[in-house]
Amino acid sequence: DNSTTRKFGGTGLGLSIAHRLVELMGGQIGVNSKLGQGSRFWFEIPTLKSENRVHIDLPDLTGLSVLIIEDHKTSQVELAALMQHMKAEAIIVSDAEEALALAVKRPFDVALADYKLPGMDGLTLLRKLHEIQPFMGMVLHTIQHDYAILQACKFVGARYLEKPASSLAIGDALKSATKRIRPQSSKPQRLLICEDNESVRDILQRQLSKLGVTADFAENGLQGWDILQQNNHTMLITDLHMPQMDGYGLVKTIRTYEEENDITNGDRLPVIAMTADVQLVHQQVYLQHGFDECLLKPVSIGQLKQLLIRWGLIQAADTSAAPTPAEEQPQPAAPPAPEPVAVRHDIVLPDQPVIDKEMAVDQFGAFDDDAIAMIKMFMQITTPQISDMDEAFRNADWLRLRNIAHSVKGAARSACCLQLGDVAENIQIMADGSRVDNIQMQQLHAAFDKAKIEAETL
Repeated sequence: DNSTTRKFGGTGLGLSIAHRLVELMGGQIGVNSKLGQGSRFWFEIPTLKSENRVHIDLPDLTGLSVLIIEDHKTSQVELAALMQHMKAEAIIVSDAEEALALAVKRPFDVALADYKLPGMDGLTLLRKLHEIQPFMGMVLHTIQHDYAILQACKFVGARYLEKPASSLAIGDALKSATKRIRPQSSKPQRLLICEDNESVRDILQRQLSKLGVTADFAENGLQGWDILQQNNHTMLITDLHMPQMDGYGLVKTIRTYEEENDITNGDRLPVIAMTADVQLVHQQVYLQHGFDECLLKPVSIGQLKQLLIRWGLIQAADTSAAPTPAEEQPQPAAPPAPEPVAVRHDIVLPDQPVIDKEMAVDQFGAFDDDAIAMIKMFMQITTPQISDMDEAFRNADWLRLRNIAHSVKGAARSACCLQLGDVAENIQIMADGSRVDNIQMQQLHAAFDKAKIEAETL
């Protein structure tokens, strides 16, 4: 056969070209080979260290839910890291069967499928996914440059992405593939949020107000279960750590009830876990407990908006408009001021912003009067909690101290008070081993005082 394809050995020019290129760059090329063990081809070229770093701005995929179907383990790791960097929530599966089962259970914004998959090719899989979720964006990732596949992608409405694709190309493909308008559900939508921290509840309420969404709130899982039994809610967002019944107990109660009453996938209550545990999100542990998705605290308005669009609580077209001003929220009466605490001036605090204004923009879409009111309300609500932490420390009540510190940590980060959040987290960790000392409590007061003073100047 006179073909020069790889099947018949090629032309033999590849190594000659590589050898000439390396020589032109002043380098060397070689090969080490042992019979039965394999060969190692190598080259060396002289280079100069560059003082300039190339920075590529990748697309921001905040809040985007991506279903990735890829059976190659190395590619799975690389894609997971890329999605994390672009702030997307990705679930990665190895075969079509698992992908179809997931698509029946919950919505995704976009699917990225490799063409060569075990049991079913990626194009056939995208067709089946489209039947289940017609408003999900689709991207086919393939090493084959095939005109027939390209045309088939156009017919299905999928983006065609050739391998190897750069990080920028993958991000752009996913972002552009999700520009379809997803309609709002025709049935009445009721959202329930279970969160024991008053400050976090206030922040979520203000964010939802900007998005034009009303919600019911419960302070723990037990209260949330009672509300669910009395009203026809269509989605639940729940914190994981709450008194009386936590988020894990609540979702277990819900799934047990659904199983006993033969409630199938289409009618299951979507339950979204809300947590600051990064590993729980990235390792998708929440799926094993019966949750459908996971929101990472502190929750930005972009994350929340995309979640509500995905589940049909709001329309994509409506949320693209400028946010409507939030209704004026009633301000609680200021609690009595605690007794002054003498704070040392040599206390070292974490190298974090006292109040992160850029983070507040992510939370609310702008650093406006509503964001400022949220921060000031957080300071009012947290003042008695600082006193409660002092009391628990004096009484060596480590469990109580840990629980209050956990609450202050989450609320502080949601209110963009990052320095205070880090100090509270450290006390929470140290309280587990009964190792909190006077210095850490001094740090708490110093961080809180700094945040309070800065909040007053806003």
